[in-house]
Amino acid sequence: MIGTGETLDEVLPMLPDDKVTFGVIKTSSSDAKSSFDRKAVCFFVYKGPAITVVKSAKFMARKLQVEAFCGQCTKVVAAAVSDDLDSVKDDIISAIKQATVDDSHDIGDSSFKVGKNAHVIAAKEAPKAEEEAVGTGKVWDGKPAAEEEEEEDEETLKENAGQEEGVAEEKDEDEEAAAARKLALAALGDNATAFDKAKLDPEGPPSAADVLAIVRDEKGTPFNWCLFTPSKDALEVWDAGSGSVMEMAKVLEEKGGDKLLYGLSRIAFGSGNMRRNYWFKTDWKGEQCSGVRLIKIKRDCEAPMQTMIGASSFNLACHEPSDISPEAVVAKVKSSCQIEGDGSQLSVSAFVAAYEEEQAEIRAFYEAKKKAEEEKLAKLKWEAERAEREAAEAAEAEERKRVEEEARLAEEARLEAEAREKAEREAAAALAAEQKQKMGVALAIKEIGEANTNAFVLFEIEI
Repeated sequence: MIGTGETLDEVLPMLPDDKVTFGVIKTSSSDAKSSFDRKAVCFFVYKGPAITVVKSAKFMARKLQVEAFCGQCTKVVAAAVSDDLDSVKDDIISAIKQATVDDSHDIGDSSFKVGKNAHVIAAKEAPKAEEEAVGTGKVWDGKPAAEEEEEEDEETLKENAGQEEGVAEEKDEDEEAAAARKLALAALGDNATAFDKAKLDPEGPPSAADVLAIVRDEKGTPFNWCLFTPSKDALEVWDAGSGSVMEMAKVLEEKGGDKLLYGLSRIAFGSGNMRRNYWFKTDWKGEQCSGVRLIKIKRDCEAPMQTMIGASSFNLACHEPSDISPEAVVAKVKSSCQIEGDGSQLSVSAFVAAYEEEQAEIRAFYEAKKKAEEEKLAKLKWEAERAEREAAEAAEAEERKRVEEEARLAEEARLEAEAREKAEREAAAALAAEQKQKMGVALAIKEIGEANTNAFVLFEIEI
């Protein structure tokens, strides 16, 4: 019980801002000049502005039960709910006016109901949306909030499961793709170019710009020739290799008969300090490559391709593999480039010497790459073994922790049992005190109903 008093003016100062306060008041309408002014008992609720919405909802969910309890103690003919302190008095008077007979009502009016029936009918006709929202856990679409949360959890689990399955499928696809590439390279055998091998790298093959830069480098490995498909705005590698013009001629003979290609090759003469490099552009048009469409592609792409590939020592137009044989290339170098002396250093034998030296460098490149991969695998293996050891140690630590946790839980269970017994004793005592307090409120409400003067009682409930 919060307090008791007589007049409405005494009610207002006693209403706390941070609680939901219930009350029963016996008073009359404010129309003191009415010739038929009667006192009536009104049940009212005040929601303080400082109380949270969630906490307020919990108390409002018990409103009907509290109202029914008050109705058992005395006859209640009106009910009012206020959340504004300034409107409490007006709300109570308005509720009493609507439920009692005075000069402002016509008893024959179909909208007027007398006494207890007015309160009952109003309760039946009142919207239940607020009660459902705050008192029963329901939401506006008719689904319990708990069910909505469960549905959201299920949807989240399904989504996460789908993501995990997608990751697993993506991993399987990557493994299958890698296996397919290895089988393709094995099928090529000795015909595999350096670019074919690069496609098997986990990072993928180098870009067209990187391939071109390697060919332009005097010591660039593993590529010393590259061919690009015709384009007006970007380079796209058709193939690239490390076997000089002999390999390029073989590749074009096997799969370039119907292709229009542009490329760059690096050739060298001599070895050691006497090694000299030359670069030439390749303009390849296969013997089976013809037609109006080809002529248009060549017209549109030739100039852009020459620009994107960049400068060279000379250009070589080729239509068949023999056009890029070592002999043909040596002859083209002698006729197109400025050379020192009588040109005796530019010979097939000097070309072979440079080629053998370059192949040794390329083998060293692949050996270094293989060694790096082996070191990486060894490191991964060491890390896996270390992780396994750490996992075993962690498992042992977890087992110790589990045993300790079981002991701790057993102790907690013992303490909880003692606390529960204590709480049960205290709860029994609190219940007895509540019953006693409730009886005090019930008695006060009964006395208000029996009195002939204005009176009120304010009380709160426990949730």
